[in-house]
Amino acid sequence: MSVTTKPSRRQRSRQMPTYLVSLQEQLLQSVDLVLSEPTTHIKLPVTYQRLYKSVEFLCRDRHQSQLSNTLFDKIQERTSQLLAQYQSHASDNEPLASFVILYDIIDSKLKALQKIYLFLDRTYLLHHPTKKPIIDFGMLNLYGEMVQGGQWDLLLERFISSLNDLRSNPNSELSSTLVDFWKRFYKVSKWSDIDTTILQSTQNFYRDAHNKIIDAHPSETVFDVFYDAVVREQQFWTTCELDEKVITSLKHATVSEMIFQNFQDDAPKFVLPLFQKKMYTSLVRLFQFIQNSNTKERPVLMNAVTTQWGCYIVEYVSHLITTHTDDVIEALIRSKKNLNIIVEKFLNGNVDMEYKLREFFQTALTLTHAEHVNKRLHKYIDNFFRNIEGDHDENLKVLHDIILIFKSTSNKESFMNTEYRRDLAKRLLHQTTKDITLELELLTLIEQEINPEIVHSLKSMFDDLKESKQLKENFHTISTVDFTPQILKHDKWPQNDSRVVFPDELQTLLDEFKDFYISTNDKYQKRVLKWVPNLGTMNITAHFPLGDQELQVSTSQGIVLVLFNDHDSLSFDEIKKMTKMETRSIAAALYSLTQGKYKVLTKDTVTGRYSMNATFTDKKKKRIIKIKPIQVKMKNGEVLEEEDIDTSETPLADPWAVEAFIVRLMKSETSFDHKSLIERVQSEMVTTQQVIKSCIDSLLDKEYISRVDASDLYVYIP
Repeated sequence: MSVTTKPSRRQRSRQMPTYLVSLQEQLLQSVDLVLSEPTTHIKLPVTYQRLYKSVEFLCRDRHQSQLSNTLFDKIQERTSQLLAQYQSHASDNEPLASFVILYDIIDSKLKALQKIYLFLDRTYLLHHPTKKPIIDFGMLNLYGEMVQGGQWDLLLERFISSLNDLRSNPNSELSSTLVDFWKRFYKVSKWSDIDTTILQSTQNFYRDAHNKIIDAHPSETVFDVFYDAVVREQQFWTTCELDEKVITSLKHATVSEMIFQNFQDDAPKFVLPLFQKKMYTSLVRLFQFIQNSNTKERPVLMNAVTTQWGCYIVEYVSHLITTHTDDVIEALIRSKKNLNIIVEKFLNGNVDMEYKLREFFQTALTLTHAEHVNKRLHKYIDNFFRNIEGDHDENLKVLHDIILIFKSTSNKESFMNTEYRRDLAKRLLHQTTKDITLELELLTLIEQEINPEIVHSLKSMFDDLKESKQLKENFHTISTVDFTPQILKHDKWPQNDSRVVFPDELQTLLDEFKDFYISTNDKYQKRVLKWVPNLGTMNITAHFPLGDQELQVSTSQGIVLVLFNDHDSLSFDEIKKMTKMETRSIAAALYSLTQGKYKVLTKDTVTGRYSMNATFTDKKKKRIIKIKPIQVKMKNGEVLEEEDIDTSETPLADPWAVEAFIVRLMKSETSFDHKSLIERVQSEMVTTQQVIKSCIDSLLDKEYISRVDASDLYVYIP
């Protein structure tokens, strides 16, 4: 009895039909052709579509495992052969370029095989628990054999060495070679920890480069060298198509090791120069690096930058104070505004930097101990209130800048009781302040810095004016004379010698008002009115041979001028005897009337007597001429020189405006001697000789004008 054995299902599946055997043979022949082709240009006698169908038929007949095993064996064998050829022919000088060739050959073969075996790759290998897709298998096999043969570490070492050369000496040709290599090498190295290796090598290089760059470059260019290196590093890895997260890590490592290494100690070497040279673009970049740093190191980095910011402010402000005299306050205010712009525009409005700006600004002012800052501050404040323009909020910022400077001044209380009180009195009495609200706001700010009682005393001056307003209105109902008295509390307002002998015409008015004042209220009966001439003004119609002219003068000037109604000429002592005025007040009045812009009096240089100027006339035919009071220096009863001009009527011209006027003048006149130039400027502008001389020196330095053979003659330089 014969027994027939039926083949098992597994045995049946291994038996391949004849037509499939033929397909497999044709398929393997094509695989051999692909693998044996020495170049990347692969040509097959059979179309890829037909080969794809062959693989599909074989797979559908359940021959996937056999197909993949055979294919992988052939790939592994051919990879070993190609690697051996690479090892024997690779140039010692160009191993990276040789690897690129090897990779491209293997990659082209794997892609061709993937195209042929795509059905197997997608339906079987892609989801297999132990086998890999064709290209992954081929690259992993290449990686394994290179690691085992030692070529992998040698290539990586050579790449890092070449990359460091590129970092030190940027070269487009070398960069292209390295990019081509890395794009391929990185795909093969996906199974290694190469990201960590590259990150470590980057840190090592830039850690060493930090000090070399600082030592080799001028301090003001060091950061730009750092920045360019960071940009090149990022561009290189971006071109290499590295993962974005890895690029970010490499950038952070570059910045951390090259820029922020020993940052606290090295910041003076390359951060301070950025402020000094006004390299604002670089500052923006540095600040952005700090903002992008991790939260742990950011406060430390900010502290280092803030310290250099402070050093710059102290240096900058100290320089301004020592190089500016008349316009020192203007220069300080401008500098504070410019420093604020730096914080807002280039430092992202950082609160810490803004706070440190105020702190260091005041430190600089305190350290400098500049007396001329104290002297000029009250004049700046006075000029500010007389010429306020623009937005209220912007003007408030100016007040805070004024307070910043005020905090650093010495003898604050003396300053407020003398210069400030005097200027405030003139602004209020002459109604030349543009904003009473701002006046009070400044006093409120000052109140926080000094004895509040002093500020309360100053604020009471505003109350005096309010109380006087009704009195003036009532007095004008009984008097037709244009006479406007102010009732001021004697302990609140600036005082001077009140024993002045007033002209009869004026004394009559004073007596008339005194009687009126006492009669208005019983509590005024015991009050004593003391007239203060230095705070008042008067209008006088003067009769000159060449025509009448209305003059607006201070009360002191007016008292002197009225004397010439009854006298053709008077000596200094005669004027003093008749008026009982202080010597300094008489000297100031006479100096302004004889040496000012409008010389309504003349002085006989032989006899020293004063008389009306018979030739006086106003070329501009102004309806009212305002004669500005002048303060003078005295020695042994003699006037030494012009010291200053009171700006109660007209503010001083800015130095830049004086310079511009001199340039226009020199263009039109070609040449001027020193004395004539000063006189011409003073005849057209409200300024001092000191400012004019300073402007002339500045224009000489700028080569707008030149001095002829060390003489007093100046000529314009076209």
